[in-house]
Amino acid sequence: MTTLKNPMEIFKLLPRTDCRDCGAATCLAFSVLVFKGEKRLADCPHLDSALAQNAHVTGLKAANADETLAAGIAALKKKVPALDFAQAAPRLGATVAGDRLAIRCLGKNFQIDSQGNIHTDIHVNNWLLMPLLDYVLNAKGAEPAGQWVPFVELAGGRELNPLFMQRCEIPIKEVADRDSDLFFDLLGLFSGRELTDGFHADRSVVLYPLPKVPMVVAYSFAEEGFESTLRLLFDRQVEENLHAESLRTLATGVARMIRRLVRRHGFPESFMKHVNR
Repeated sequence: MTTLKNPMEIFKLLPRTDCRDCGAATCLAFSVLVFKGEKRLADCPHLDSALAQNAHVTGLKAANADETLAAGIAALKKKVPALDFAQAAPRLGATVAGDRLAIRCLGKNFQIDSQGNIHTDIHVNNWLLMPLLDYVLNAKGAEPAGQWVPFVELAGGRELNPLFMQRCEIPIKEVADRDSDLFFDLLGLFSGRELTDGFHADRSVVLYPLPKVPMVVAYSFAEEGFESTLRLLFDRQVEENLHAESLRTLATGVARMIRRLVRRHGFPESFMKHVNR
């Protein structure tokens, strides 16, 4: 059994051709994903299968994702007491309500107190809370410019794009494919606003997961000989307000909320079985 203790030890086993057959942009990026537990060595189609089976990676495991998020949230909360809410509010597109920072996320009201605790009337998951705190602490306040690009074109997006597609775009598309009318009604629960121009899509809706981090859901119906498509697009200025990893986490949180609402609101049984698989 070969023990691999870091990404470079994994990298040395690979063909280092950057062929992208594994879904990662480079062999080095693949090594990091294997170390994090988000891919397996066997996902490299050019690696000897016996070598892949006899290698043990002592890295981060995907099963610990929730624990990692919780630790990240705890670390960010410790920085909130030093934040001047009155000074930060204009930068964030937020307001001050008493001794709390009030911010709109997906059309819902969130409040953050001086200890970093988040108060809201809706159920949210850590995949949303961590980017929210990151945004509050680190966003530069850049206003959206109306220049829409896919995640892969953002700084740091290329290496994360395979995971972004797997955890964000594909799960949302599965819901839209089952019943597009119900899907777009559901986006309305998040204060989604229908757009009528551009994006080369049959239907496009803009959401605001964070005040200065808009996201467009662009969906085209299946046609004879062509599958349906769903793209998530972001304003180019998002790079100034949220880095790629945090943005991927945010989009994952949105996808999880959509799937949770589908489960809650009584869609047909056949639809539910598909979503809950």
